[in-house]
Amino acid sequence: MSDKEDNISGYCAQSWKLIRDLFHQNFIENLDIGASLCIFYRGECVVDLVGGWFDLENDRRLYTHDTLQPVYSTGKGVMATALALCVQRGILNYEEKVSTYWPEFKQNGKENIKVKDLLSHRAGLTVIDNDDDHILNVEDILDDPTKITYLLAKQKPYWQPDIGGHGYHALTFAYLVNELIRRIDIPKHRSIGEFIQQEITQHIDNCEYFIVNCLPEQYKTRVSSCIPPIQIKKDENHVPLSELQERTFTMNGLVKTTPMDCTSKCLSCVNVVTNARSLAKIYASLIFTENFLTTETLSKSILNNTPDNEFDKILDNKLTKFSQGGFMLDETVVNDFGKVFGHWGWGGSIAFASLDKQLTFAFVPNKLIFDITTTDRRVQTILDGIKTLIDL
Repeated sequence: MSDKEDNISGYCAQSWKLIRDLFHQNFIENLDIGASLCIFYRGECVVDLVGGWFDLENDRRLYTHDTLQPVYSTGKGVMATALALCVQRGILNYEEKVSTYWPEFKQNGKENIKVKDLLSHRAGLTVIDNDDDHILNVEDILDDPTKITYLLAKQKPYWQPDIGGHGYHALTFAYLVNELIRRIDIPKHRSIGEFIQQEITQHIDNCEYFIVNCLPEQYKTRVSSCIPPIQIKKDENHVPLSELQERTFTMNGLVKTTPMDCTSKCLSCVNVVTNARSLAKIYASLIFTENFLTTETLSKSILNNTPDNEFDKILDNKLTKFSQGGFMLDETVVNDFGKVFGHWGWGGSIAFASLDKQLTFAFVPNKLIFDITTTDRRVQTILDGIKTLIDL
């Protein structure tokens, strides 16, 4: 099958043709329906490809560089970038207590939680408990984050902050970061979505990244809906989610279906749409330039804040590692690329920078893969190909 039949288009340096072939192979094997891939190496864009189809129903609408795609938690890496920019400007300190910036946060034993522990998933705030006065309802997880923010400030941690370990804050992380940004962004008090657009993406050529409640109405027709697997393979050794995990991933059971596009108001201040080109450019701006962060600030933002061999209380007791600035680190992102910072998202999207390899990478698909126990096969094949090119 030819590139044309699978709508593979875009730029690929001649010496990186192997990566174009591997990207195409994912479509030949029906692993992808629509996707974008972008790679910067030693400061230059070497791959900027798109392929496939916008949706399942319309085989005439192509997946193009104009397509925007939900990327779920891959967006957390860009949120971490926004926070690092605040550190550089002197309005945020990773070592400072969260309550210094957000006084109401000190309730219920949280008065000593530092910013670095909040951002590295050590605060024990993965869920929100209902009480006699306040019960979390469906309308509370829509556009307005006020109710969730209020309840998080009241919430008692599920483990002793910092010394009690870490557990992935799947949905609450964005609400916590949004409020932190809003408090320190004086006098504008912008949301995290507004801050990222105005302070980061608008300063990078051809870069688009929108938290859905900041997405302009005229852009919504460009968002490709995510496509779940037709059949989810059952694992005989699968262990059911614990109650804490179930509540963490579903916001107390209120999120029955993860938002697949930009039309749902559910978690709209968490849901992010972007593309591989934009994500790779953001990471490239961090390691190849000092347009946003100095080397010193970047080093602070990616400083590890997870003790060795500490298991994640939420992600099936796996070994995960997070920086004090909110990035996933090293093998938590990908294997065999040395010192890495970035983030992956539910469904298969991923974006990262490798300092050792002088490379940034982003992959964004519309076909979801639900297994997060290993690196997505589509991605791993391409990563293996990259290693053969740059490790010669």
